[in-house]
Amino acid sequence: MIQTRRLESGITITLIHQPQATQAAALWRVNAGSLHEPDDWPGLAHLLEHMLFRESEGYRDDKRLMRWVPDQGGRLNASTRLCQTAFFFEVPAQALAPGLARLTDMLAAPCFTPAALMQEAQVIDAEYRLLAQDAATRREAALLALMAGDARLTRLRIGNKRAFGEDPARLRAALTAFHERHYHAGNLHLWLCGPQPLETLEKLACEAAARIRPGVAAPLAIDARTGASGALAQPGFAQLELSFLLPADVRPALRLLEQCLHSEAPGGLMAALRAQTLADDATLEADALDDDTLWLRFCFALASDAMNPAPLEALVRQWIAALAALPEDALSPLLRLAEEDVNALAPMDALRARAFGLP
Repeated sequence: MIQTRRLESGITITLIHQPQATQAAALWRVNAGSLHEPDDWPGLAHLLEHMLFRESEGYRDDKRLMRWVPDQGGRLNASTRLCQTAFFFEVPAQALAPGLARLTDMLAAPCFTPAALMQEAQVIDAEYRLLAQDAATRREAALLALMAGDARLTRLRIGNKRAFGEDPARLRAALTAFHERHYHAGNLHLWLCGPQPLETLEKLACEAAARIRPGVAAPLAIDARTGASGALAQPGFAQLELSFLLPADVRPALRLLEQCLHSEAPGGLMAALRAQTLADDATLEADALDDDTLWLRFCFALASDAMNPAPLEALVRQWIAALAALPEDALSPLLRLAEEDVNALAPMDALRARAFGLP
C-alpha cells in the first residue's frame, strides 16, 4: 500500500506499507544537484553530499548515521545527480525511527568544520582522478557535450582539488550558501518504507519534516537539445547510446519501458537484435535535467566493434514506434511484471527505484 501527500510546509511524503517486511528504509530526495552549482564552484553539490555524512549538530562520532547504520546490520548510500540528490538507508524495522532522526539531522543541521571540509575535498580529488579514466563517466560526458546550448551540461561535476581551492573559509562559505539555498522544505521529498502501519509511518514522516526549515523552490531550466551525433574512441568498448529528451511526466512509464526493452519474447527487440547479430545486451538510464525535462538513454552492447550501428538504431526506432502504436491493454502483462520486479526489491532499492524512476 502506497500513500503520497504534500504537507503544508511544502515537503512531499511517500509512505509504503510492506506488512511482510523485516527491514525498513528511508530516503530523502533533494531537488538540487550538479546543475544547480554556482559557475565558480563545479563539484560543490558532490562535496556537500560527502560533508553531510560527517558530523551534524545532534549526532557526532559513533552516533552519526555513517557509523550507526552498519552497527545495526544495515546499509546506506547517497547519490548526487544532475538536478537531484538523494540520501538513503535500510535497517531492521525497529531501527527506522532512530535512523530517520539521524538522516534528517544531517540534512537539517550539518557541521562544516574546516578540517573535515579539506579532508573530504582530498577524498573527492582522488575520486576525480579515478573517474577521469572511467569508461562510463567519459561516455556520459560525451553525450552531455552533444546537447549543446547550456554550458552547465559540460562543466566538471565531480569536483577536484583545483576547483575547491586551498582556502577552507571561502569553501565553507560557498558550501553553506548552497545548502541554505537548496536544502529546505520546498525542495524535499521523503520516502519511508517498512512493515509499520501507514499511520506510524506518517507520524515519523511528519516529525522528520518538522525539522526542515521552510523555503520555496527556485525553478531550474536547462537549454538542452538533441539531434547531434558523435563517436568516442574507447578501446574494448563497442557500444551504441541513443539519447532522448522527454517531458518529465513520462517518468512513471519508465519501469514499463525497461521491462519491454528486456523482454525476451519472440518478435521483441532483444530477440531481433540477437537474431541479426547486432547487440548482446541493452540498458536504460534516466535523469532529470530540470523541472520539466527527462534525459533518457538506451545503451546497447554491440556484437562487434567493427559493425555499423546504423541498422541497430533503425531497428530501435521501429521498435519504439511499434510500442507507441500498441493498445494500452496489450502492455498489461509487462506492466504487472515491472511492478512485481519493483516489489521484490529490498526496501532501500525499492525507494531508490521510485525516487529516480528506474530500478
